[in-house]
Parts: sequence; C-alpha cells; structure tokens
Amino acid sequence: MTHLHRFRALLPALVMFSVACGDSSGPPQGTDDNDETAGDGDGDGDGDGEGDGDGDGDGEGDGDGDGDGDGEGDGDGDGDGDGDGDGDLSCVSETNLGGWVLYVTDGDFPNDVPEDFVEVCAIADGNPDELVLDCPTVDFSIMFDAEPLLTLPEAGAVAQVQIHHEPGWHNWPDLWVDVDVVDGDRLGFQTGSVLQPSKGLYTVPFDTSRTAEVCGPYIQDGPFEPDGCGEQLGHQLDFTVDGETVTAWHGTHVSEVVDGRDFEVWVNGAREYVALPEFCDTSPTWYSTITRRQGL
Repeated sequence: MTHLHRFRALLPALVMFSVACGDSSGPPQGTDDNDETAGDGDGDGDGDGEGDGDGDGDGEGDGDGDGDGDGEGDGDGDGDGDGDGDGDLSCVSETNLGGWVLYVTDGDFPNDVPEDFVEVCAIADGNPDELVLDCPTVDFSIMFDAEPLLTLPEAGAVAQVQIHHEPGWHNWPDLWVDVDVVDGDRLGFQTGSVLQPSKGLYTVPFDTSRTAEVCGPYIQDGPFEPDGCGEQLGHQLDFTVDGETVTAWHGTHVSEVVDGRDFEVWVNGAREYVALPEFCDTSPTWYSTITRRQGL
C-alpha cells in the first residue's frame, strides 16, 4: 500500500502535517491504496493519511495554509523588499506559490520511516514534477507543485537521502528531507511549524532562519471564502549559502548565483497568525520550503 505523506492543507482526512486555516503569500517588492501525509502540515495524525509539504491546513496546501493555490509571489524576485518589520508592508499575493508531497511506497508515514533516516538511494524514472527515490529499505516519491518547475537529477543518478521528522504542533510531524546527488545538485524539502529540528541528527543544509521583516497583516483569500482564522503576517527567511546570505519572502521564488553556482529557493510558506481563534485547528506558524543548490 502506498502512503503519501502530505501535510494537512485542506482536507481534514489527510493525516499528517497541516493546518486548517488558510495560508498567505508573497511580500514586497487514505483512499484506495494510497494514504497521503503531507510534508508540510502540523497536526495529530499517526501518519496514515496524507499531508503535503507545502501548506499548513487540512489538505494539500502548497504554500502554507489551506488550499493548493499556485500563487504568484515574485517569480524571480530577490525577496529583499524594504519592509521595516512592523507589519505595514503589503504582501504581494494572497495565494500559494506551490507545495510538495512525500509519498511512502508500500508503507505508512511516519510508522515505517525512522525519525532519522539516512540511506544511499537511486533516482528512478518519474514525471517532471516527481522525484522518485529507490532506497534499500523504503521507496519514496516526492511530488511538487513549484513555479518555475524544479530541475531534477536524471534517472540512474545516486544520492544520499536524509529524512528527519519529529512531533510538531499538536504532535503533527514536522518534516525535513535532504537529497544530495553524487556529482549533482542538492535538493532540500522542509515543512512544519518550525524551521529547525529540536532533536535528532539532521542538520538543515542552509541554516534557515527568520528575519524581523514582515508583510501584512492580511486575510488569506481561499477558493470559497476568506480565511476565518483571521489575519496573518508573511515572514522573510534567510538562507546561509557558502558564507553568503540569500533572503526570500513568504510566497516567493528566488534564484541567485553564489560562488559561481545557482541557488534556488521556493518559500511556499512562512507565515504567522496574528491572533488565532480557539476554534481554528491550525498551527500559529507555518513554514514550507524547497531549495536547490547546483552541484560542483
């Protein structure tokens, strides 16, 4: 049976990481045989359902929050903006940038995935929006909705794969995945209520941190109605890449050349509710990112 790890973004039935009330967006300028647990939600599931690595909410949100919007963000912006950190800065978009989902083949997440998983895996054939990992003990597939589309390694390549998950908000798993391709790119996927793990062996590749800059407050527009969980602030994140800092806002894609090699980041979610009502079963904070560092 294939269980898909996707963090809750829209459907409460998906049991892994997600948050029920909306998500925000960029700033300045199981059924059948498949259970999904998304790599970006937060919640109490035991890993049978699905969750996706992008939003926080129930369902497949891709940015952070509810929904699978494709968001506009800055596209190729540099994510610097000129916010002063007081929340006055307007957010560019009210939709999600994209998201990602981790599928566990013939298993359940998190039951069949150690909290600290490290194996050498082969890259298998997949769709343009799917990274298929053939590992010795467990096979995975990471599907993503990113704009622009993430550049994937060719089938047959070998990579060291590290996965770490730990209980987050209300015990819903926070999730990190690192795919370091031999003689190729390094891909990173993160989703959850925090940016950095609090335990375990996993080290976040680019030492992601949150700056003091914010955009908003704003109320996320959903496909049917505004987010009933209230106002949110969008955050700005810093990524340390070979001694240099690359900055990106919530809901944006940033591409820069650092030390002669490309570094890309999709900040699908970096948001925080201003005052979350008790009836909202969603994490106050949510982060979901994808990174790509060009190989040597």
